[in-house]
Amino acid sequence: SLTLIKKNIGGFLLSAWWIWLPILAVALFFGSWLRYARLKYWREIPWILLEIKPPRTIHFSPKAAENIFSGLWGATFGTVSTKVDKYLKGVIQDYFSLEIIGDGGEVRFFVRTPEKFKNLIEAQVYAQYSDAEINQVEDYTEALPPDIPNKDWDLWGTQLCLLKPDAYPIRTYRQFIDIVVQKEGSFIDPLSSLMEVLGKLQAGEQIWIQILIRPVDDDWRKKGEAILGKLTGKGAAKDKKKKGFWSGEIVGWVDAAKSVARETISGKVEETKISESKQDRPMPSIMQYLSPGEQEVVKAIEENLSKKGFETKINLAYLGRTDIFSKVNAGALMGVFSQFSSLSLNGFRGDKKINTKAYYLFAKSRKAYKQRRFWRFLRTRSFWKKGFVL
Repeated sequence: SLTLIKKNIGGFLLSAWWIWLPILAVALFFGSWLRYARLKYWREIPWILLEIKPPRTIHFSPKAAENIFSGLWGATFGTVSTKVDKYLKGVIQDYFSLEIIGDGGEVRFFVRTPEKFKNLIEAQVYAQYSDAEINQVEDYTEALPPDIPNKDWDLWGTQLCLLKPDAYPIRTYRQFIDIVVQKEGSFIDPLSSLMEVLGKLQAGEQIWIQILIRPVDDDWRKKGEAILGKLTGKGAAKDKKKKGFWSGEIVGWVDAAKSVARETISGKVEETKISESKQDRPMPSIMQYLSPGEQEVVKAIEENLSKKGFETKINLAYLGRTDIFSKVNAGALMGVFSQFSSLSLNGFRGDKKINTKAYYLFAKSRKAYKQRRFWRFLRTRSFWKKGFVL
């Protein structure tokens, strides 16, 4: 019988080719055209690299840096304004790459941006850190061989992803307030452990941190609001109310029919009882029954959803000459990012698909391929696939 069914389906598809084949051809053409148009647009973007030298002493809290990101979101969101831009011209949402580089013990900060946003970046940084220095420089990735890994250089790298949905925040500077020490008007930055790792690199060793960000609309909040609904019980109340309307109507008609039947048989008119249905009563909030830890989670998610979001990808890489290459530095780098993790909220882990690891069959050749692919990601800062929202 299965063979007969397969033959019938196959015969139908062959006989109806004039229906589905043109649709399939149009879909394939449209997908190919969209990829071509977007790639062409992306390659024609004039990129520049700005090096930012922060002042030696910063008298402000990290809130100043948060204001920079708020300004970038408001000024750059909505690059794709029309359907013509999106589907014919291949216009993509503009994005930035925020980069911290450790090179032989020297630490440097960069922003890779489309050239048209140069003045915007400078204005946002100077508005918060008037003593900072910003200079346009050559791309540091061009200083290394284009064929890494090779006999002289080795590479370790990974992309980070979140442990939980986007609505759950990572630990931010607000959660580090208990370990921030104020002395003589200056603060110890929560990133001091990263500066220690980068500052101890030898000549011929480099660590690259590339944080790619692009502004997104507020649709990502809907999933977060659904999570909040489950945690606080509001989502269950809404579902129950939707289901309860029709079930309540059915119960009401059944009760009315029973009452009419009894009145017809007995000849007595029953007194109408007015009672409040359980479904009509407001659902009590379960916030009062949550533990202090659970209440903190709810508050953290609410605060996270109140801010503008950036779709994000984070590339981590350790490069070194083969004679001094040490994976201990890679472990130290991952350890730095683990401090932003919280068991009750969110955290980072290495992406299992985008890294430079390979085991078992053809491990050496597969590892070399993944290293070359990741090296290409690092140099181009491509941002095609969706990232997580921070």
